[in-house]
Amino acid sequence: MRGAAGSAGKGRGYTIQLPRDPTRGWTPELVAYWKRFGDQIGATTTPVSVPAALRAVVLRAVRVRPEFVRRIKTYDVNVVLQRVVPEETKFDLLIATNILVYYDTFEQSLAMTNIAAMLKLGGYLLTNNLLLELSSSRMKADDYVSVPYSGRETDGDRILWYGLSQEKR
Repeated sequence: MRGAAGSAGKGRGYTIQLPRDPTRGWTPELVAYWKRFGDQIGATTTPVSVPAALRAVVLRAVRVRPEFVRRIKTYDVNVVLQRVVPEETKFDLLIATNILVYYDTFEQSLAMTNIAAMLKLGGYLLTNNLLLELSSSRMKADDYVSVPYSGRETDGDRILWYGLSQEKR
């Protein structure tokens, strides 16, 4: 990300490589999403070459415009043990997919406390892990959506969003 920020400072964007394996049987909706991903913040560009051993993989590349790349801020934070707390760094949205599953319930609870401290009021956490909601926390599940990736029953995600409210619910 530091390299991307440096390139953006020089007026160059950042290229995202988007692989898709057609043999995986993605749903038409997921393929359509893949085809338009990034079109609001960048433009389609030439992707890197796919190695011969991965011939079935289709690769699409999007060059993100520099003005969007410059807006990205990164923080090296262990969400279980640390938090970014200054008011100017509070977030509207934090995304933690395929991360919290590696923590036990106690560590997840610590992470939720730190995430709550890093969110603005009305902010959200998006995750694909069902988390324990502590009665003392202002972080509560608002809703979820199931997202199938293919016709296979176990190929998909459940995306949950937890909101930070002023009051305990």
